Amino acid sequence: MALWRDALLPASFRGIPFYIDDTDMAFGRRNETNEYPKRDEPYTEDLGRRARQYSFNAYVIGELNNVFAIALINAIESYDTAGLLIHPTLGIKQVIPTGDCRVSYSEREGGLHRFQLTFVEAGQNAFPSSLTDTISAVVGLVASSATTVINNFITDFTTDKSPHYVKTAATDTATKASGAIREATKTGVTNSDTYSVYMDSLDAFDTKVDTLLDAESLGNGLQPLVTGLTDIYTSPKDAYAAQKNLINFGASLLPVPTTTTNRKQQVKNQQAIVNLIQNTALIEMARSVSAMTFESRQEALAIRDDLDDLLTNAMTELADSLQDEQYDALSKVQAAMINDISARGSRLPDIITVKTGNSLPAAVFAYNQYGDTHKTEEVAKRNRIRNPLFLPPHTELEVLK
Repeated sequence: MALWRDALLPASFRGIPFYIDDTDMAFGRRNETNEYPKRDEPYTEDLGRRARQYSFNAYVIGELNNVFAIALINAIESYDTAGLLIHPTLGIKQVIPTGDCRVSYSEREGGLHRFQLTFVEAGQNAFPSSLTDTISAVVGLVASSATTVINNFITDFTTDKSPHYVKTAATDTATKASGAIREATKTGVTNSDTYSVYMDSLDAFDTKVDTLLDAESLGNGLQPLVTGLTDIYTSPKDAYAAQKNLINFGASLLPVPTTTTNRKQQVKNQQAIVNLIQNTALIEMARSVSAMTFESRQEALAIRDDLDDLLTNAMTELADSLQDEQYDALSKVQAAMINDISARGSRLPDIITVKTGNSLPAAVFAYNQYGDTHKTEEVAKRNRIRNPLFLPPHTELEVLK
């Protein structure tokens, strides 16, 4: 196998994965040709490099093709800012979708969604390179780390030539995993279209889970359900909370005595499913964090420290069980996430406390703090003020510095 192919990054836009057939890039210089009356020779003026435009044919296929197709459409349509494009050969780019994107669906090709996508580079004025680099590092590692997790699952899990009870136990654990994922869908506000398609895919998995007893089928059935969970939420903070519900999956599973070779494989299969769910969820939490915006430095650092602790706990367990590849993958995600949030958090205002005097309207308080009233709603919401017309007297309120 060619080593250069193994090094290619998985393709995605705003974290939504897809496959690519071919790519076309338009580039060159911007020129203005001036022609003057009664002069045979024109004058061509160079105006600088033209914006690079990337066009390619992409496709989404698999158990969750409808979910990822809708998520990709939403990622293109629902934002008025640039997004992160990861391309196998072009690399990591901040780009803006153009109005020339199209999608077609083919039932004959197994539910294949074909996309014709066109992006133009965003430029550097709106997106400073230091900020872009920290987010890009996280998103790029999310994709490669998820691949490491599924590859390790395929290596560890097997029911081949196993007795019936080993297969039944694996089916039972996988069913409990899908049940945990189903519970996680009840967190926060979801996108109605994506949610509906996602739940259909989750139902379909449950109906055929007892037939997915080879490692590739089961792993490629479960992991997209975890990654797809992120994309049904309208807010990355809700997606983060939903994925966090999966971190404790496996805690209630009954221990299995390792008395025979088959029992040892049963334990290994159970732990492989637990690792697949937990570690994919952790990776997806890092993806959600990279898409979050924060109001204050304290808010950013609180999220950073929360995920840092969860990753450290998972890495300790992986080290104890000699899962070196998954340990290394999570370690890289952890380092990139800490660097990203620390960098972005350093640009944010601090939260300070200010003590009120006599009762006064929130608008007046905001004006006294900021010189205008545009922060009135933020002050009231942050401090859970029931009536913004009457702030409680002699009370410490949190405000952005």
